[in-house]
Amino acid sequence: MAATCNWGTQQWTSHWAWRLIIVIQIIIPILMAIGGAFLPESPRWLVGKGKHDEALKVLRLLRRGAPNEIIEREWQLLIEAEREQEELHRATAWLDCLRGSNLRRTAIVVGVQCLQQAQGSSFIANYSVVFLQTIGIKDTYQITVLLYVVNLAAAGLAFYAADRLGRRYLLLGAACVMAACMYSVAGITGFDSNPESIKGALACLFIWQFAQALGWSSW
Repeated sequence: MAATCNWGTQQWTSHWAWRLIIVIQIIIPILMAIGGAFLPESPRWLVGKGKHDEALKVLRLLRRGAPNEIIEREWQLLIEAEREQEELHRATAWLDCLRGSNLRRTAIVVGVQCLQQAQGSSFIANYSVVFLQTIGIKDTYQITVLLYVVNLAAAGLAFYAADRLGRRYLLLGAACVMAACMYSVAGITGFDSNPESIKGALACLFIWQFAQALGWSSW
């Protein structure tokens, strides 16, 4: 919505050229705040607060149509998991995140977030319009909207791809594609500025956006 609004107000010279974009972005949080007031609490959270009967009631609401024995079994598993978590919590400390097999898990979690930025995520998100103008693209705002459309489509596909391909292959494959695209864009725009080469660089940006949303951004 914000990118489309940017495209539509690019010729405006008043303060509303940027104010309108902020106003539009407020709409979604307001809808989420209103909708959140009508959502039931998480069954796991209710179990953690000792409200077991309320947790069972919410589970029956969320699992409408499921056999009652299955719902009650899930309820019992939530209670057991919460009890086990409390026992483990008392026996562990924050430093355990850096010990043994947990160190590898911590490194993976932190590494995914760091490498997401290292692969150009912030560059595309914050400086795409400036970059497109620098290499001679005319319809920069239109291209930005299309990049976000590709991002949205790939992010939706990521739910299926993660189950079908597995997280490791998805992340490694996306990283290779993104690296190749970044090197290609740098090489094309750095040494050649003819229109056909610029189109190739633009295509690489779209492929990068797709791979980023499908692999790294989805985590």
